[in-house]
Amino acid sequence: MPTPTAPNRCAWPVDPAGDASSWPTTRVLFLLAGTVTLAGTVLSTRVNRRFGLIPALVGVNQLLFVTTGWCPASAVISRLRNGAKSPGS
Repeated sequence: MPTPTAPNRCAWPVDPAGDASSWPTTRVLFLLAGTVTLAGTVLSTRVNRRFGLIPALVGVNQLLFVTTGWCPASAVISRLRNGAKSPGS
């Protein structure tokens, strides 16, 4: 009887000692979405209910990314990673 192999737990190679610039854009997006969702949830419970809109907007952004492959956050991250090009250069 063959022994089952463990599934790959990660869709991309992870180097724990590597810097964040080597992460794929999707991983950075998930990190950003998780952080902003957590912050919005904490703020909505501690400060004001209106901060509950932040996790809702993050969810819309994730749905947009899943359906189209693009979202405003991915555009910003790509621009930051590639270095902002100054006009005229």
